[in-house]
Amino acid sequence: DISKYESPQIKMSANIFKSVKLDRKAIFSLLILALFLYVCGELALTGWIPTFLRTERAISEFYAGQAISFFWLAMIAGRIITGFLSKKFSILKILIIVTLLSTASMILGIYSTNIIWIFTSIILAGLFAAGLWPLLIAEGGILFSENRNSAVSLISLIGGSGGLFVPFLLGFVYRQLGLFVAMNLSYIFMFLLFICLLVLFFIIKRKKKYII
Repeated sequence: DISKYESPQIKMSANIFKSVKLDRKAIFSLLILALFLYVCGELALTGWIPTFLRTERAISEFYAGQAISFFWLAMIAGRIITGFLSKKFSILKILIIVTLLSTASMILGIYSTNIIWIFTSIILAGLFAAGLWPLLIAEGGILFSENRNSAVSLISLIGGSGGLFVPFLLGFVYRQLGLFVAMNLSYIFMFLLFICLLVLFFIIKRKKKYII
């Protein structure tokens, strides 16, 4: 009697296996999309922030250049902090929270006219966004542990292609609508990443119900 080998939670059926298979494809695609959106958001900010500060906020070239230095220093500190947090908390939950905080920081930095708030926001954006790349890669390795090397390589390769795409998009928006509008793409990409991670979270939560 095969019924005694079935999980007490669910009944084994072809539909369940199809659902699990579909979920795995969706998870893999969402991880790639998440990394793509992160790369686009980060490059949209770091590639244009010095020019934005000089032309839109009348900040001197020296301080505009320093802003990007502070961003990368915050990235270094953020990755150290994220490394400790990932040992105690769920990686996906950390990703969702820091993405939302990074998005809020970018919005504040772009719309603020006070130099102190601008620099504070840029530093916070770097601090919160710091762990996104390594945590997304780590999550991919965990979720696809049976093919870890291939999965991580594909996620990095395809997701990282955002670095090829975003300069063309930003250049087009800048020519058509101006630099201020182009800068807004940075937090738009990050907000889309937040939505993507939420969807990923609920799919994974749902998938656990089908584990046999």
